[in-house]
Amino acid sequence: MKPYDDSKIVEANAELEQKFKDEREKWQTWIADLIECIKHSNKLSDAQAMGLSYRQQIIEKIAYYRQILYKRKSQYDVLKADRYRRYTVEGDLKMSGSEKSEAVSADLTAVNYQMNLIQNQIDYLSDTNQTLTNLQFAIKNKITIITEEIM
Repeated sequence: MKPYDDSKIVEANAELEQKFKDEREKWQTWIADLIECIKHSNKLSDAQAMGLSYRQQIIEKIAYYRQILYKRKSQYDVLKADRYRRYTVEGDLKMSGSEKSEAVSADLTAVNYQMNLIQNQIDYLSDTNQTLTNLQFAIKNKITIITEEIM
């Protein structure tokens, strides 16, 4: 039985890694810029608006990546069942159920890695969203402090 051809998935994984790396760098820069805005009282309203905009962008990205992840999981399940069936029917060697499962997992490593990449990006964006929420509270607190100092 020939091994599973995952060359396209391996290429896609390399592209995803770079895309996600670039996206994380973009978010790091945007968060740093937002923090810099908070330092200056005259830029607090800009920081609030940017923070809200960033949060909405992240929510949309997370939803998009979750859709992709669900599609990949369903594809993975189909591939896994297909490979298991092939090892059962077309396999030259007699294998136990656990040996077949291990062989199938080995065949689908690249697909599983892709799902992990997507999940890691979702987790990163969720953490970044929490950071943005915390920054919104920081902005609110700074406005409260400034208002109290004026009075």
